[in-house]
Amino acid sequence: MLLFSRSIFVFSFLAAISACGGESSSTAETADTDEHRQDSGSVETDADVNPDELDTSNTTTNDTGSIITDSGSTTTDTGSTTTDTDTGSTTTDTDTGSITDTNPPEDTNPEPRVLEYICSSEVSEETPFPGYPGKRFRANFTIPEGAYSFQLVSPFHPGKTNVFENMETPDGYALSFIDQAYQSFHRIIETTSAEVDTLLIPPVPSYSGYVSAGTYSLEGFSTEEEFCFRVIVNEDPGNVIEVNFYMVEGSGLTAASAPTDPDWIAALASLQATYASVNIEVNTNNANYFDITGADATEHRIIDSENEVGELVALSLEPQYDPLRLNVFLVEGFGGELDGLIGYSSGIPGAAGLHGSPASGVTFGSDGMLGDMMNGPDGELDGNVMLGRTMAHEIAHYLGIFHTTERQNNITDQIDDTPSCSQNVISNYEQMSQCPDFHNLMFPTMGGSGVGIITDGQLSVLRGQPNVQP
Repeated sequence: MLLFSRSIFVFSFLAAISACGGESSSTAETADTDEHRQDSGSVETDADVNPDELDTSNTTTNDTGSIITDSGSTTTDTGSTTTDTDTGSTTTDTDTGSITDTNPPEDTNPEPRVLEYICSSEVSEETPFPGYPGKRFRANFTIPEGAYSFQLVSPFHPGKTNVFENMETPDGYALSFIDQAYQSFHRIIETTSAEVDTLLIPPVPSYSGYVSAGTYSLEGFSTEEEFCFRVIVNEDPGNVIEVNFYMVEGSGLTAASAPTDPDWIAALASLQATYASVNIEVNTNNANYFDITGADATEHRIIDSENEVGELVALSLEPQYDPLRLNVFLVEGFGGELDGLIGYSSGIPGAAGLHGSPASGVTFGSDGMLGDMMNGPDGELDGNVMLGRTMAHEIAHYLGIFHTTERQNNITDQIDDTPSCSQNVISNYEQMSQCPDFHNLMFPTMGGSGVGIITDGQLSVLRGQPNVQP
């Protein structure tokens, strides 16, 4: 979560998988969901989970909706999605709101990438683990020779539960995902983890030995008839992030205006500079832009709760060709129980390749940042630059990185080459600039200028999450 303070920027973080969000404060506070919080002039950024983002030449319509493609016209009474393969435009319009895409196609004649699910109906135990409904299932999957990393992602079916419990590697090593030691740095936020689960292997460099060629055995709980999940492999370290931008009406930008808006361009330049420092490209030149309007925009222009964040990112559309695009949502701001936030990541790590779920993106507020100036420890700070740095921090959470040091409980990110800070120093605003990790991108307090440092260990995690593509 990112808090904007008159004198300091604070990224704070909840040390347990509990409800994200928290109370606004002029001092740092924690929340279980990568949030950036703005309160009476203070911004706080928090990590999201516990430690340890028309062509109308061939169209048909009817009273209830239409599906339109340029290869011919098709009309259906059951939907409201318009896809134009010549212009790449997709419009979802219902009585409750609409999402409009006016982008060019992602490629001339691309070969769509399909992320298949592995499903098993083998029940290993009828009695669920305490606290989890459903049955325990067992399934196998194979990792190819030379793989750099892989991520497991469950499907999202509203009201259904999917939880990964334990795994055995081809070499016979066992990992339990329910025990607190591992849970502390793999779970997505509690508000989505019962319906969507995800695991990044390795979650930190010291776990790289758990990636090996051969057959893995996985157990998990599900309330569905089958236990299903995707295995997304990065055979090589990733170096490109492709993005979808969703502009909610009221944010000050639209899909048409954003690409040429000088403030937005400056914010994206700040975001890109952070990742360019470690040779990762955030490919905004190839970004897709979407408008969210109507009742959907009215409902989500100001985000008042964690559930509303989940509802918003669940509006994300399945990309035509590249399912590993990262979804970024821009709203006006946050209110209600999230008053003061300026950013929110729906997972550490987020669910790569999964769209239309409460774990499918990162959300930012434009109010008080885009086009504004703010006070920082070194004087005035450019709000556009700070929005870009906030996006970089929250996207890093979505890619699997935790804060270097939390402001409570002596919690660190478990990455060997990131320095940490003592609790008596990091909890004192007047002294925290003395922390060895103060200038790291993932330090829980951000202030001043410059690009946040990303260590080799942090980079190895970022390049392993499948949203960073080889």
